[in-house]
Formats: sequence, C-alpha cells, structure tokens
Amino acid sequence: MPDDQDSIRAALAAQAAVEVAGAAEPDPALVAAQAYLQRLAPWDVVVPYAGELAALIGRSPAAPRIKRDFARLLSLIKAHAVLCHGQRSRDASGRLVASAEDYATVYELMGDVYAQSASGASLRIREVVEAVRELRGGTAVRITAVAARLGINKMAASRRVNAALRAGYLVNNENRRGQPASLDLGDPLPPNDGLPRPEELSGNAVTASTAGSQQGVGPPGIAAEGVPHSSAVKAVTALPSEHELGEAGPSQPTPTPQPSEAACPHCSGPLQNGRVCWACEDSRCRDCGGPTGSPLRSFCPPCSQRPAA
Repeated sequence: MPDDQDSIRAALAAQAAVEVAGAAEPDPALVAAQAYLQRLAPWDVVVPYAGELAALIGRSPAAPRIKRDFARLLSLIKAHAVLCHGQRSRDASGRLVASAEDYATVYELMGDVYAQSASGASLRIREVVEAVRELRGGTAVRITAVAARLGINKMAASRRVNAALRAGYLVNNENRRGQPASLDLGDPLPPNDGLPRPEELSGNAVTASTAGSQQGVGPPGIAAEGVPHSSAVKAVTALPSEHELGEAGPSQPTPTPQPSEAACPHCSGPLQNGRVCWACEDSRCRDCGGPTGSPLRSFCPPCSQRPAA
C-alpha cells in the first residue's frame, strides 16, 4: 500500500469526497463490459510462450519460490488477454491466444510482488537501504533523515526500516534503550530476481506463430488492430450498453449460418463450444442433442433421469 505523502493526501481526499457526496454509481460502460464478457464465457485462452517463460524462471535463483505461483501468473496473463480479446487472435482450435503484451502488463503490475516473494527484499526495503547508504558519513543515520531522503513521513520510514532490520539488511548500532536508532548497512541485498523481463521473451516469434490465425474476435465497435494493450479500459466505452445487450446477449452483425452440427437447430445461430446458444438461452443435450432448457445444463431432463448403464 503506498505510504508516501501524495498518496496519503489523495486517499484522504477521496474518503472525504465519499462522505460528502456519497459513493459514485458504477460506470455504465464498465457494467456493460462485465455483462458482455460474461455472455461470452467460458473463455479458452492459451499462453503460447508458457514453455519459454517456465524455462526463463527455471534458470533464476528465485525459481523455487516462484514455481508455486506459476499457475497464478498464467491466469493473470489470460485474464488480461480476455480484457483485450478484440486485439488478440485465435489458434486453429479456436482458443484465444495471449500475446507478449499481456505478460508485459502483468510484469508491470506484479513484478515487484514476485521480486519480494523471491528475494525477501521488496522495492521499499531496497529504497531504504539505498537511502542509508547515501546518508552514511561521520554522523549517525537517523530514521528522520531517512524519511526526509525518501520524501515520506517518519512513521512510514520507521516501518520500512524495521522491515530491513528484521531481514538483516540494516543494523542498529545504538544499544541504549530509549535512544534513536543509529542505522548502518547490514547483509548485502540479494539479487533482484523475480519474473523475467518482458524483453527476454521472443515476442516476435509468438506473433509470427499466430499470424495466420483468425483476427478481429473483439466486441462490436472495437477495432481489431491499432489499439495498444494499455487501452483496454478506454475501449470499454465502445461496448454495448445493458439495454443493447438485452436477454439475447450482444448482437453481432454476422451472417445467419445454415443449420448444421455447428449451428443452433432453432435459430441457426452459432453454437459456443459446439452446443450452447446464447440467443435461445439454451444448449444441446450431450446424449440426444435435444434442448436442455438452460445454457448451463449438459443434459436434457429425460437423459438426466435415465439410469446409468
């Protein structure tokens, strides 16, 4: 949690605004975006560079601590790919293909968290150790001087210093009780190993491997090209509103397919995953192919009540 003075002032101002004016209503565009993504669920996303990412992490000294979170890392990459699905391609199996840009965003958001988990030295601990290094001289280094160097209050500086003391990266040379700490350097900081940097991934190879895949899988109103990954939130304003979604899901200007195994037998619309039609709010039974009465059911009532063979 940010503890610098600007962040504290901003947090206090936001709390005061809520107290005076009340909490703001959710952005209608955000609500529409959530409804749209839910209509398209479940999402099947593949991270084509997962093997390369695993190999890079495996060469790092931090691998034993990061490997337990590798599945979460892939989930974060997939989540960002879903948010930017309008600018992502699909492979031959119809899966959404995560790009190297998805990993770059996750690295920007979570890189320090993984670095702290791997090395035990967060960015804040490294900053306070560096401040003590710069303040060393003929006089004792006090917490107030560290706070002034970092531009934070004394309480926040004290929390960081105590964390560095517990980890052994700083030492307190003052042994008398009740006296201000006299700070000095302790154990050397470990290498800042965490997640591999985005530029270490062969992003060009990833892009080339999916160049022939289906493009333009995004929602209506969002271009399939030319929108950077950081524009995902801004692109929400192009999504259909709740009343446009309606009960039949988002309307897409696609030609009506001829009835087939891949089309709904009632409306001839496309079937998601080969059996779910969101336009009819129905799905096809896995046994007999008849309607189940709900897109969440796998079997129709007669088949579900049939005794198992």
